[in-house]
Amino acid sequence: MPYTTKTRSGSYRSLMPTNEEEHPIDKLVAQQPMVNHLRRRISRSSEALMLALGDRTDLWLKLERLLSEREMAREEAYFDAGFEHGLAAGRTEAFQASLAPRLTHLTRELRTRALLEYGLSAQERVAALLLTAWSLCSCSDQDSTAGRTSP
Repeated sequence: MPYTTKTRSGSYRSLMPTNEEEHPIDKLVAQQPMVNHLRRRISRSSEALMLALGDRTDLWLKLERLLSEREMAREEAYFDAGFEHGLAAGRTEAFQASLAPRLTHLTRELRTRALLEYGLSAQERVAALLLTAWSLCSCSDQDSTAGRTSP
């Protein structure tokens, strides 16, 4: 099935070669034994259902088309979310060597929280984090150490 899109332009789309009909990630996933096994089982069940429907196969074909569109949209969304999270995690890990160990947890929590704000664009999430950082910079050293005991 050719790769077709209707809306987003995320990481998944950026990997699609212009001269290919099938996405390279789809090719990779299709090689997985469990995926092949499930595809064969679904195909057999679909054929049996088509036979049982007789001349009403159009009902199944319409439903199958909708289910396929939903599956493609979900797979792309999962890929993009995983890619974005992995990219952010990699960037964070690259800088963690210079961070105190006690900052690692906070950094991970802030990154995860920002990534889960799917209603916002990447620029809006960065802006929110920068505004938060800016507001914390305006705190005095005395305010930021209040309540902590020295090691």
